[in-house]
Amino acid sequence: MNAEIINIGTELLLGDTVNTHHSFIARELAAFGINTYHQCCVGDNPERIDEAVKLAAGRSDLIITTGGLGPTVDDITKQCVAKAIGKKLVFHQESAKRIEEYFERKGNTFPDTNYNQAYLPQGCIVLNNEYGTAPGCICKGKGLTVIMLPGPPRELIPMWRDSVAPYLEKLSDSVIYSQNVRAFAMSESKADILISDIKTPEGVTIAPYAKNNEILIRVTAKAKNIKLAKKAAEPVAKLVAEKLGDKVYSTGECESLAEKCVKMLCESGKKAATAESCTGGLIAKMITDIPGSSTVFELGEVCYCAEQKNLRLGVPMETIDKFGIVSCQVAEAMAKGVMEKSGADFAIATTGVAGPGGGTPETPVGTVCVAVCGKEFMCSRRLSIKREKDDRDYVRNYSAAYALDMLRRIVDRK
Repeated sequence: MNAEIINIGTELLLGDTVNTHHSFIARELAAFGINTYHQCCVGDNPERIDEAVKLAAGRSDLIITTGGLGPTVDDITKQCVAKAIGKKLVFHQESAKRIEEYFERKGNTFPDTNYNQAYLPQGCIVLNNEYGTAPGCICKGKGLTVIMLPGPPRELIPMWRDSVAPYLEKLSDSVIYSQNVRAFAMSESKADILISDIKTPEGVTIAPYAKNNEILIRVTAKAKNIKLAKKAAEPVAKLVAEKLGDKVYSTGECESLAEKCVKMLCESGKKAATAESCTGGLIAKMITDIPGSSTVFELGEVCYCAEQKNLRLGVPMETIDKFGIVSCQVAEAMAKGVMEKSGADFAIATTGVAGPGGGTPETPVGTVCVAVCGKEFMCSRRLSIKREKDDRDYVRNYSAAYALDMLRRIVDRK
């Protein structure tokens, strides 16, 4: 089965809204063995939507549209699709009732224009919206299946998982299972060399992807059912991890270094704290973005100037004067200070020059000192982060990721 994704919304074309639907839906389709050969984005214009649907119908078995299901005059997806596949829009009483109940729960006034969302293609499968008002639908016509989904991700994703995925599972004669191996601070070319001699069984593929500060190796297997696909992919993923060595921080169970650290801290019953200068609270944010982090994160301090490092973290001014504010000695003192202040088991500290200004010949932009300590040990590193041009965000993100990688290695020692 071949699919095409049509994202509808002028706000997507203008760049006012970031379009994340195409990547989410393409990945989900691949899991059912459904090919995605084309995808496009069109504005809220009936002629262009009609043209996109007709073009897709001529080369695909399945069309998935996102957006344009709301109550306003520019929400015209259903009208255009229904016309293209020869269906009439009819009033769906149950959907109208659900929309009314949604407004009642919110305590909001109910504009009658919301009833427009209850008009759906005749004979379609209605997809209930548990997080908004616009229902989705699945309709067939002229040898084609069209799935229409609302635009907001918080509505689209649950609808996909609750309704669309079970529907597609019944249509698919095979499934695709992927297991991701993630390694920090390794280039795509280096990873490719290390795994180049791995022989994969039929139906299993290995694909490297360069991500921010890391490499992701995706091992994918296609089989008749998920059990067989996992059985084929998992040994290959294990071999990939062995080839990449200790730079691997996850073989599928965690999607980020922060998630890995939170998981390890939870399992060990330990807690962490942060003291940040050049990263400006980024490490604390990465950690607290993870659900469950409240059980393992004690305190986050952001101290830029020397006086606050001394006042809030107890960094001796003598240490700053002797070694400089960007030094491993100061980073270590910051880590020790926040650990003692918070009572945490581990602490992370960063101090450096993120740029684009502020560098000196002795301490150029991209110089960052990172320290991680526990109750009985201290570890620090001086990084020289090189870029073709000054990139403040890159320096900060790399430093934060490096610090988390140090933490996960230390927690792993137990």
